[in-house]
Amino acid sequence: MSLMLALIVLLAIAAAFGAAGLALAGAVSIRADIFNIAWPLKVLAGLAILAVLLLVRAPAQRVGRLAATACAGGLVVTGVPWPMLASHGGLTGTEQAAPDFTVVTFNAWASNSDLDSAERWLRAAGADVIALQEIGLNTSELPQRLIDAYPFQHRCRWGVRLVSTHPFSLTGCSDQLLAAWARLVIDGREVTVTSVHLARPLSPSWYRGHSDALADLMASRSGLQVVMGDFNTGEGGFLMARQDNRLSPLIRVTRGLRTWPSGRLSPAPLLGIDHVWASEDFAVRSVMTGPHIGSDYRPVRVDFA
Repeated sequence: MSLMLALIVLLAIAAAFGAAGLALAGAVSIRADIFNIAWPLKVLAGLAILAVLLLVRAPAQRVGRLAATACAGGLVVTGVPWPMLASHGGLTGTEQAAPDFTVVTFNAWASNSDLDSAERWLRAAGADVIALQEIGLNTSELPQRLIDAYPFQHRCRWGVRLVSTHPFSLTGCSDQLLAAWARLVIDGREVTVTSVHLARPLSPSWYRGHSDALADLMASRSGLQVVMGDFNTGEGGFLMARQDNRLSPLIRVTRGLRTWPSGRLSPAPLLGIDHVWASEDFAVRSVMTGPHIGSDYRPVRVDFA
């Protein structure tokens, strides 16, 4: 029995170092960084290893146990998304004054199960511009349903859309990633708004290509910018840190939000993979996630000054 316990402790020690190595491997591997982005995996791994190390005693491996305990504890501490747990729907800035410019991003999900709820919420959102992703199959009619409230619409391939209450002075699509962009005038100033849907990190070459193309697209522009959509990238990983750096000087205003999965797999969203970046000139009045409206993603609304 003592040999069995010693083997269990040795496996726990190996697992602790292996999991810590996997977390650090995210710095060089897109697939490995999914371990950091999918924070429940990281936290559960750390807790499971800690439980084994605390319950099973093996004095001969005291040094290894202490090192493994530190690794496992580190996984838990760094894995828990403290801003997300402290944020309930998200709020930044103040809400006293009416916003000057409101945007919404929503991955409508091609298998949306409640298009009526999605339509009602988007109508009531009071947005100037809505960025939509995954318009197709069950959601193909959603833009047309909204056309009286958002009469100015721009469509690109693969389900990316922009709908607006303001006319577009210029529009375009990217041939290198899933993105639709449009220029409009808000209070006498030109703003370029982009709807984006990046590939999943599970497909590293696609993800890297989309991320590079988006950075190049943003760098080629001047003036006020808002880029928003489904980035398939969550907080807590190296990929998000790189994305923040590559889109600088744009600032990500969606921090501590949980948007996926909604309505399935989990009683509440766990990951924040839908984001909004904006030029430094914008002052954020509020940031919030919307309710479940048929998609496996929650919508995100940002009020700017």
